[in-house]
Amino acid sequence: MNLQSDNIAIRLMKMLAGFAVIAVLLLSTLTIVFSFHGRVNHSNATAHVESCVDKGPVSWRGFGHNWKCTFTVQDDKTGDTWKDSLDFNFFTPDDIGTPQRITWGESRVSEGVGGYNQTDGLPSGVDGWIDVAAIFIFIFPTLWVFSRSVVWSFPQEEQRKFWEKIYGTPEERAAKKEKDGEFYRQLRQNRADRKDARRNGQRKPGKDPKKAARKRMRELKRQRD
Repeated sequence: MNLQSDNIAIRLMKMLAGFAVIAVLLLSTLTIVFSFHGRVNHSNATAHVESCVDKGPVSWRGFGHNWKCTFTVQDDKTGDTWKDSLDFNFFTPDDIGTPQRITWGESRVSEGVGGYNQTDGLPSGVDGWIDVAAIFIFIFPTLWVFSRSVVWSFPQEEQRKFWEKIYGTPEERAAKKEKDGEFYRQLRQNRADRKDARRNGQRKPGKDPKKAARKRMRELKRQRD
């Protein structure tokens, strides 16, 4: 199969394959984000887990188990009780039959009454940094694959024109590479000249090698730009 073909079926297949990779990257990000939760250092209620249903292995929380459990909460202060349900692996089947100390009314993780948090988990703020790191790591490959996936649906000639608008023609890229090579060769030469000047402690009459090197660098930068 010629993947560089203009056949519409092949182009769409490549685009859909790219979107499948994007889905995997996004779900991987969600898996990391929802695998960690912060904790609070106090509790104000007791939860009795009654039943759990696994919404995995693939859900909007990512890959793996996503237990959604039904539980009854009893407030320590008022004695009030209510029933609620929550996924996010907040509870698991292992918690059924064992009272769980929780905090309610102080967390964003909720589908019903107030918000809930547990007394075990990562220190406050650490889970947020993990979320930021996961998003930062996955955002760039996701955007890269997305751009390629869209362009893969174009005919070959349109793809070539699109990438040339962004990266330039092969001739322009070769000229830029040559100019960059000359720039860095001159940069290394200037460093060598300054090093020799410092080592020898010699200076031509009326010329400062450092100033001359800086002048050459400015000229090269103007040419490179």
